[in-house]
Amino acid sequence: MPKVNYIKKFILFLNTVFILIFLGMNCSKNEKIPLIKKGFIDLSAWDFTKKGNFELKGEWEFYWNELLTYDDFQKELTPPMTGFFKIPQSWNKYKINGKKIGSDGYATYRLRLKTTNSKDILCLSAKTNNSSYNIFIDNRLILFNAKIGKTKETSEKKRIYTMGCFLPEKEEISLILQTSNFHYATGGPTIKLTMGSSADTTKSYSLEMGSNILLVAIYLSMIMYHFAIYFFRKKDKSTLYFGIFCGLFFLRQIVYGEIFLTQIFPSLSWEFLVMIEYFTFYALLPVFMAYLRELYPKEVPVFFLRSVTVSFFIFSLFLIMPPKIFSYTKIPYQIIYILSFLLGIRILYQTIIQKRHGAKIMLVGLTIAFVSVINDILLSNELINTIVLSGYGNSAFVFSQAYLLSLKSMKAFEYIDEMKKTEKLKADTERMMRHDMKNSLSGIIGLSELMLEDKKLSSKHREYLSLINDSAADLTAVINNYMAIFKMEEGTYKLNSKDFDLLSIFKELNKNFSKKLKEKELNMVIKLYEDKKIENESLPIKGEKVYLKTMLENLLENAVQASPEKKSIIIDIQFNNSFYIINIHNYGVVPENIRGSFFEKYATSGKKQGTGLGTYSARLIARVHGGDISFTSSEKEGTTITILLPCN
Repeated sequence: MPKVNYIKKFILFLNTVFILIFLGMNCSKNEKIPLIKKGFIDLSAWDFTKKGNFELKGEWEFYWNELLTYDDFQKELTPPMTGFFKIPQSWNKYKINGKKIGSDGYATYRLRLKTTNSKDILCLSAKTNNSSYNIFIDNRLILFNAKIGKTKETSEKKRIYTMGCFLPEKEEISLILQTSNFHYATGGPTIKLTMGSSADTTKSYSLEMGSNILLVAIYLSMIMYHFAIYFFRKKDKSTLYFGIFCGLFFLRQIVYGEIFLTQIFPSLSWEFLVMIEYFTFYALLPVFMAYLRELYPKEVPVFFLRSVTVSFFIFSLFLIMPPKIFSYTKIPYQIIYILSFLLGIRILYQTIIQKRHGAKIMLVGLTIAFVSVINDILLSNELINTIVLSGYGNSAFVFSQAYLLSLKSMKAFEYIDEMKKTEKLKADTERMMRHDMKNSLSGIIGLSELMLEDKKLSSKHREYLSLINDSAADLTAVINNYMAIFKMEEGTYKLNSKDFDLLSIFKELNKNFSKKLKEKELNMVIKLYEDKKIENESLPIKGEKVYLKTMLENLLENAVQASPEKKSIIIDIQFNNSFYIINIHNYGVVPENIRGSFFEKYATSGKKQGTGLGTYSARLIARVHGGDISFTSSEKEGTTITILLPCN
């Protein structure tokens, strides 16, 4: 039952929104508005200063395949009228002799208008998407946006917001509209014509252009902000998809609505603007679904994302064709939009039931966008007569998602802070444990040494005590080594350097590894610069012998484990500019999946007991001594570890 109640509430919410839109559309009906009937309207009692602008919609005189002027209507024999036509709408479905006239053609519309008695300047403004037109007040051209012609070759299309003013010079004037279409799927006067006072029209124009600039600025800031977040956190692709999503809104806003872009670049072709409009229309859907899947991967089926992506690519192929062809794809893709929105809302409903983070915010934003898109789809198909709402609905959605991503980022930062506190607590605990272990081991070493002084002990007990003492000493050394590595990581370790022979370490390690070398039938060869024999030479160096020995032991251990059987491990020691260059070569190959992280902590592959700390600690020790380590690896040459150490 709770599930059904939730759905009922949601449907009630949608109905309420649509009712509010409807009421908003009709709230001015309390005022007695003059109607355009049979090509005539009486505005003599309409006070534009008090009552505001007036939209010239209704029945205009219609003259099909005629481009008439004011003088044509002053002749004794006036042109025959085709009929009356309601503006704004396309003429595609208009029937002459029972047959639809289609999209291509040209026509003239006339409205006889009885004006006010005042001598105030009046203005006409036209908002259009794809109509080309010339508008005359009597025989004076007031508005135009393109060249009108009787063929495709002699006509053109433009997108531009136009406004023109005039002073009514007589009681009745004629408003003549010429229009043609040979470039788009729908033809006819889809323009919204508004008449009003000069002050109100200019104010309205400024407000609409200002709102467009504001929306463009909002989308641009969202793009930069979310791309910047993705740059620093590439694992979270939701910010990338949302940044692209805002980028598509940005492009759409500057070519659609009140045509912000054409105000700056009036020479831009109509074909280019329509192509951008349709491309963004196609692309918004797959980008949004990719964003939704990134947020809720378990709830959004992968086939859903693939389906809308395939649809995008298929429909985008039409863009290489003229607008007359690809403009027919609008309605099919609008159907895909509606189905995708409904499925998206259903998915978000499931995420709310599962109490997923941000699902409610997402649902509210998507619902607002859905209502605005439905409004614009119905408006574009001439099923309702409202205003374009998608810009505002999309902005509400963008803000809701920006808020959602901000919450997500905030939680991520809170998690990082908690992790830092945990790491600090862990480090403090480890320090205390090491300190306590060292104290206990010191007690074991001290007691075992005291017991060894007892001459009454049997040789067997003495042997056991020696083993206990040696094991405790080794464990103390391990703890000290771990503490030193920890300080090297932090950059706080101070070397206790002493002079010693580096070659003595290699000789000692050669003996220590003799058993392992024998098991794999390996041969370890030590080569000195200028082919000198190691028995008679030494390599003086200054550093901490115990850590340099640990470094070389770890690297040789890796070389022995990685080397194929019956091969040689070659240690080549060179001298150059006060540095020893030590190359440890074996014929094994470092796996490609760890080559990029070879010296990072816990990087290991193929070793059952490997911790991935050997090469990591080796590089730390080398760098603390003023040197460094690098490597090369290939199938043909094998692997070479290169160690650079200063002589002093």
